[in-house]
Amino acid sequence: MPHSRCSVCYERLRVEKGIPNMKTAWLVAGIVILLIGLLWFGQGTGYIHWPASSFMINETKWAWIGLGTGLIGAVLVVYSRRRT
Repeated sequence: MPHSRCSVCYERLRVEKGIPNMKTAWLVAGIVILLIGLLWFGQGTGYIHWPASSFMINETKWAWIGLGTGLIGAVLVVYSRRRT
């Protein structure tokens, strides 16, 4: 079984070199996207007034966009935690 032996060698090399795997990349991307979505949702609903001159404050459209973006981020976080 050369495939499984190759996978074991790659995993050992990855651990020795400290190379992060794709689970880490998906987790980081999911957290960043989730935080951006929460910011947009907060601005769209008027709870977050930062920056003060933002065109997104009290705009319902941005609340919906933020909600969708946050959900995508949450799905990525869950996906990254469930992958084997």
